[in-house]
Amino acid sequence: MGDSAVRMVRGVSFLVFDTSISALIGIIAFAFITRLITKTEMGIMAVLLMVTSTCQLTCTLGLPNAATKFISESLGKDDLDSAAGVTNQALRINLLMSFTISLLCFVLAEYLSKFLFGSIQYTNIIQLLSINIFFASLLPGLTGVLLGLKRLREIGLFGAISFLIQQTFVVTFLFLGTGLIGIVSGWLIANAFNCVVFLLTINKTITFWHTKTYDLKILLRYSWPLYSVAFVSLLDNWFDRVLLLGYSLSELGIYNVAFKVFGALYAIPIAIADGFFPHFSELKSREGLNKLSTTLKSTSRYLTLVATPLSLGLASIATPLISLFASRVYESAGEPLVILCIAGAVSVFGLMLGKVLLILEETKIYASIVFCTILAGLFLGMLTVPILGPIGASIVRALTLILTFVCLYVVTSRKIDLQIDVDALWKSWAAGLVMVGALITSQNMLDDRYYVFIHIIIGAIVYLSMLRILRAIVDKDIEFVRRFLGVRIGTPISKILKMWLVA
Repeated sequence: MGDSAVRMVRGVSFLVFDTSISALIGIIAFAFITRLITKTEMGIMAVLLMVTSTCQLTCTLGLPNAATKFISESLGKDDLDSAAGVTNQALRINLLMSFTISLLCFVLAEYLSKFLFGSIQYTNIIQLLSINIFFASLLPGLTGVLLGLKRLREIGLFGAISFLIQQTFVVTFLFLGTGLIGIVSGWLIANAFNCVVFLLTINKTITFWHTKTYDLKILLRYSWPLYSVAFVSLLDNWFDRVLLLGYSLSELGIYNVAFKVFGALYAIPIAIADGFFPHFSELKSREGLNKLSTTLKSTSRYLTLVATPLSLGLASIATPLISLFASRVYESAGEPLVILCIAGAVSVFGLMLGKVLLILEETKIYASIVFCTILAGLFLGMLTVPILGPIGASIVRALTLILTFVCLYVVTSRKIDLQIDVDALWKSWAAGLVMVGALITSQNMLDDRYYVFIHIIIGAIVYLSMLRILRAIVDKDIEFVRRFLGVRIGTPISKILKMWLVA
């Protein structure tokens, strides 16, 4: 990779760092939350999140992705005026929509409570949620602008701080006995903080308040297809839990624990894909499809080397990990988590392929693929969820992930010269499967949930050792790490990595 690639990956790393820190904070906070609320309340919390996500998406009109694309392309052409105009237009529309939707939710709170939970007793919670919805709905627009401006460090830093604030307040309020009101209050405080710091960051980066707005028709022409894609993605994110909503709030609470742990893991490759999106868009605009294809191969190498062991490792220790962090009450979430993790390991590169289709402006094709796989999942789920409960939901989710990846691969390979680092792929899986064997053996020898951290250390050592045996890491990888970290820090670390990983 050249210097531009190093800068690109360094920027993406801030998002990955934010995601990793947030995942760690989330797991620690989740250990308290699961012990302070019931399984039914866990299911209700999932529904409240679903309502927030739906309203948040409705407010965007698809403009965040459009803002990222047009701002990054404008900056690639040194056209700061256009970048400022896009920012102005996108944020103005986002603000108007956020206020409108949150007001509607506040007014209709009683009806929403009865529709979602069969009772009006949650009206006050939904009214408070409507205020949170206002701030939460501003965040996609602000984030889309910051991605276009390539302020990934700020997104990562403030995102991690905001998440820490959220979890701290949620746990504190729950300890004070506030229940679901405390959870929603924690969300509200964190989202308000995030909006303020993101807006200040944008204002320091680019002057946009007093600039002329960008032509809204141009933005909407690109964003409307993305809007449909976003709703399909929302359905993709929630359809398995919607199936359980009609089945049992308690079972939904169990599955939500498995999905949340899986989400903490899967958020890392999602962050990588989101971080690369503006860079790929600029690369395609400046250097064409051939360069994009070459960069995808390098990206696939590092994505598989990182994502494969994380997914397979988590699958191997799923039950004791959930038992330790979420308590024995949720041990039955271990089996759904295993299924989700294996599917995630198989389908992870599909995240990148989806972004490629968006860059190529093949939004209708992308939306059609995801929507059709969801329909298949919903049909299968109606058969499996009533019989298998959370396990049935996880099977449906797994099949949908894999089917989506296969379809995306077939379609994308016809649009560009799609290259995947096959050598890194098979070696990461070979090393990962040996790691799985070691983890199963270690759990048989040390059969107690409190040994989870020992199992994690053993798994990491085995995986890295297998990478050396298989000669998966080469000198160019070590050189990339050195340049990525900088001479002062990167030189000694790269020497250590070379001694351990390069045969």
